[in-house]
Amino acid sequence: MERLHINDVIALSEGELPRNAITLQTEIPENPPPVVVDPVLLQQVVVNLIVNSIKAMRSVSDRARTLRIRTQEQPSGSIVVLLQHSRVGVDLEHLSRLFHAAD
Repeated sequence: MERLHINDVIALSEGELPRNAITLQTEIPENPPPVVVDPVLLQQVVVNLIVNSIKAMRSVSDRARTLRIRTQEQPSGSIVVLLQHSRVGVDLEHLSRLFHAAD
């Protein structure tokens, strides 16, 4: 099976980040433990998440635009990939309506 490092996937989108004034921060070990994954599917999912993050931050003008990508090894041995970006969030006055249960 082909070995794919998450940094290889991130590199596919790195050109878009400076064009959109986005700073990339990563917390990824150099040699993460191997996991069984479809490399094409992983690539598609991560690239889509990065592109969606870039789009979500386009309206941010009052603070730095930052995309943070990190991996976390779970006790089960699986690896979680986390993306966090500085976008405009939900207005606090609407927060209580966000997860309103249906009657």
